[in-house]
This record gives sequence, C-alpha cells and structure tokens, in this order.
Amino acid sequence: MAMSKTQLIDAVKAKMTIPSSTIGAVLDTVLQEIELQASNGEKITLRNFGTFQMAHRAERKVRNPATGAESIAPASSTLKFKAAKPK
Repeated sequence: MAMSKTQLIDAVKAKMTIPSSTIGAVLDTVLQEIELQASNGEKITLRNFGTFQMAHRAERKVRNPATGAESIAPASSTLKFKAAKPK
C-alpha cells in the first residue's frame, strides 16, 4: 500500500511536537529544492535513503497497441530516484 503525503505528515506529527502545517511546509520546501537542484543538473544524494537525478530520454518510435499505428514520442526529461541499499 502506498503512503500519501497526508499520511506521511501524520506519521511525523505522531513522533514530534510540531504542527501539521509546519511539517507540510518543510516537506514541500524539501521536495521543491530537490526538484530545482535536479533540474539544474545536480545529483542529490541523501545517505541511507537514496539519490535523485534527472534522466533524459531521447526521441523514439512508439506503437499504439490498440491500432498498431507508429508515432514519435518526443525527447523528455524526468526525475529519477534510486533507493540506497539496505543495511
């Protein structure tokens, strides 16, 4: 089962005496900073957690499975996460 942002905030709140709004603001700021740094070409490594990095995909041929029609998928970039190895 996946954990939502609200569930994550509630889990942190249960362990700390910080208001939910503050936890949410900190989480939003951290995620925005990760996205900003990665989009600038930086690799973000959080020890014992994982690494965030932009991945670039080249333009490629794709096929619609329903019709069989070929088309071109444009080049794109996406943020990738690689989890750290468990200890």
